[in-house]
Amino acid sequence: MIAQLNLNTRQTYQPFYDGLAAGWCVPPNTAPQQQQKPIYCQPDVIAAMKRAWSRTANGTLGTEAGFTVNGTPSKYSIADTKSGNTQGSQRITVNPGGVRTLALFHVHPIRGGRNPSTPENNYLGSGEGDTGIADRLKIDIYVIHRDGLSMYDHKTKQVTPLRDNLDWAKPCK
Repeated sequence: MIAQLNLNTRQTYQPFYDGLAAGWCVPPNTAPQQQQKPIYCQPDVIAAMKRAWSRTANGTLGTEAGFTVNGTPSKYSIADTKSGNTQGSQRITVNPGGVRTLALFHVHPIRGGRNPSTPENNYLGSGEGDTGIADRLKIDIYVIHRDGLSMYDHKTKQVTPLRDNLDWAKPCK
C-alpha cells in the first residue's frame, strides 16, 4: 500500500523531517572503536625491547641499553641507542631532530631491579635518576628487567608494573 501525503500529514510529520535534516534521528556511530594497544604492546616496540635485552646479555652484563619512541602514539619511530656498554647508566638522545620523544625504554641490569631509579637512589648518585630525567624531559620511562616491565608516568609521578617476568617479550593479549 502506498500512502499519500496530504497537507495535514506533512504538517504532522514536519518536525520529524526537520529533525532528520538536522541529523537528530541519525543514530550515533555505535560500531565498536578499535582501541589502540599501549605502546609497550606494539610488535615493533616488543622487538626493540628484545634487541635492547640482547645487547645486555639478558641483563647479566651490568650494562644498560635502550631506545626511544619518537613521534605520536599513532605515528612513531624507534631509535635504538648507541650503547657504549656503560655500567649502571647510559646516554640516550631524546627529541632527535626536533621530533617529540614519547618514551624512553631501557634495560636495568639484573642486580638493578625492575623499577626506575629515583633522585635519591641511582647508580651515579646524580640527584636525578630515571624519574628525575622523566620529569625534566616530560617523557615516560620504561624499565625492562627480568622481573618485568615497569613504567614511570611523568604526569602522575607514579611507577606502574605493566608486565611480569619476561612477559614483556611476548605479544600482549
